[in-house]
Amino acid sequence: MADDNKTNVEVQDPVTNPAPGVDKQPTQQPDNDPEKQPEKTFTQDEVNKIISDRLAREKAKQEEADKLKKMNADEKKDYELEKVKSEADQAKAELAKYRMRDEARNLLAEAGVQITDSDIDLVVTAEAESTKANVKALTDLIKRVQDSTRKDLLKGNTPRNSGSTSMSKEQIMAVKDPAKRQKLIAENIDLFRPSK
Repeated sequence: MADDNKTNVEVQDPVTNPAPGVDKQPTQQPDNDPEKQPEKTFTQDEVNKIISDRLAREKAKQEEADKLKKMNADEKKDYELEKVKSEADQAKAELAKYRMRDEARNLLAEAGVQITDSDIDLVVTAEAESTKANVKALTDLIKRVQDSTRKDLLKGNTPRNSGSTSMSKEQIMAVKDPAKRQKLIAENIDLFRPSK
């Protein structure tokens, strides 16, 4: 009797079977799954730094606004002109630095030195002369280190036996095969020389 009171209700999926008059293109749902989007946490020091940076920017803006309020029209124009000139000079210096990076990279490539962008910033300046001097100093340093390393590597003694395990005189003499024994004696000749 409980089954007689049930009604059949058809549920429509809005994505696969939209209601009449509704656009059939599914809409992109934002991905709100917390497992897929890890929450960014900040330490107290990071929060303090963010806040102090923001306060410094706002303070600078406020000081700029106060300064402009105190000036008359001519002073404002002069100030704006100085500000634009300063920005232009900064842009020129930045452009010169990028050009010097390319020049330094070319000079280092000619010297056979492979260098990363962060390393190249150590030698680049806005002036061509100082950049070239820095590149020369760096290449000289690299050559000195290479020469020193090469000398250290060449200074070592060449090993007498070629990877074989060292054997005692008794072990060598115990080898039954005369050809193998002669070879081992030659490889370990120091064992068979008379001691002084």
